[in-house]
Amino acid sequence: MRVSRLLVLVLASLAALPPARSASSSGRDGNTDERLIGWLGEVERPAAETSGEAALVDTDGDGEPETRKQWIEQIATAPRAYVWHGFMSPEECDHVIAVAEPLMERSGVVDAKTGAPTVDPIRTSYGAFVPIAFDEVVERIEKRAAEWAMVPVTHQEQLHVLRYAEGQQYKDHHDAFDVAVQEKIAFDNGRQRIATVLMYLADVEEGGETVFPHPSARWSDTADITGGGKKWSACASRGPAVAPKKGDALLFYDLDLKGAFDDAALHAGCPVIVGTKWTATKWIHEEPYHNPKFRAAGCADDPENAVQCPGWAAAGECDANPAFMVGTKTNPGGCVSSCCGGPGARERVWLDFASAKHTHRAMCELCAKDPEQ
Repeated sequence: MRVSRLLVLVLASLAALPPARSASSSGRDGNTDERLIGWLGEVERPAAETSGEAALVDTDGDGEPETRKQWIEQIATAPRAYVWHGFMSPEECDHVIAVAEPLMERSGVVDAKTGAPTVDPIRTSYGAFVPIAFDEVVERIEKRAAEWAMVPVTHQEQLHVLRYAEGQQYKDHHDAFDVAVQEKIAFDNGRQRIATVLMYLADVEEGGETVFPHPSARWSDTADITGGGKKWSACASRGPAVAPKKGDALLFYDLDLKGAFDDAALHAGCPVIVGTKWTATKWIHEEPYHNPKFRAAGCADDPENAVQCPGWAAAGECDANPAFMVGTKTNPGGCVSSCCGGPGARERVWLDFASAKHTHRAMCELCAKDPEQ
C-alpha cells in the first residue's frame, strides 16, 4: 500500500474529529485587509490554551528538554493546511541559515514540459539545498517534520533553504505535478509530491506571506479571522494566508483525501515589502525519494561516474550542466576532477573561474590547488 493511500485513511479519520470550538467569526469583511494571524486549535484543549501552550522540547539533542511555547492550529480545509507555532527553536533557525547562506544561488523551477530545472521570472529568490542528515540539527528537524506529516524521512527531498530580499517572491504555483497536464514529467524517483512542510526561519516586518489563492481554497471553520492587528499585503488578501514568523512551520497536503491532485493547494510566496524572508522547505513524496549521496568535497570524480566523466567533460557538460558535473560544497558534483583538473581542464573556463558561479568556483579551486593539475 502506497503511503498516499495510508495517508488518506489516517487523515480521513482525523477529519472526522469534532473541532475544538466554534470560531468567533467565520466570515470575512471584504472591505478590510486585516486577516488571520492565529487560529483556534483543531486539537481539542481547554479554551485558555488556544493561544499557545508551554511544551517540553529537546531542541539541542542533549537529552534535556527545554520549555518552548508551541501549538498546532488549522488554517484551511482546502487545501488541508496546518501551522505548528514554535516548530523550530530560534537557535535551530539561525543554524540552518548559517549552513545555507554561503551556498546561495538563484532559485530555479521545474520545467513543466521536460522536468528539468530551469530559471524563471516566476521565482526570484536565492536558495541552497542542504543534504539529508547534514548534521545533528538538520537531522532532528527532518525527523520532526516526518512525524508531523506521518511520512518517513526517506520520502523527503533535501532541505531547501530560500532567501527573499525586498521585492522578491514566488508567484502562484503547485508543488505537486498535475499528471493530466504534465505527462512528460517522470515519476520514477519518489513518484508524486504529497505534502510540503514550509518552515519560517526569520520574522518579516511586512509582506512575504504564504497564500492559497485558488477559488476553491477555504479557511478552516475554526479560524480566528479577526486579524490580530496585522496588516496583510494585497497579495495575501487573495485567500487563506500565513505570515512568516521565526520558528513557525506550515504543513499542507498537495493531494486531496482521494489521493488526487488538489487545485486548492495552489500557493504563492508574496513579495517581501520590508525585511528579509528566510524559509526552509521539505517536499515529501508518496514513495522513498533518492537524494544525491553526500560526499566530502574534493578534487575527484564520483566512482559511479568515473568511466563516463572524461567524455562528458569533453562534450561540454561541465558548462552545460554544472550542478551535476561540478556541484556545490554540500553536494560535490559527479565529475569534479574531469571538469576542474586532468587532461584538457586548462582549456576550459573552470580553470580561470571567469564565468563559474561562486559555489562551482569553490569546487574547482580544490583542483587548482593541486600542483599536479
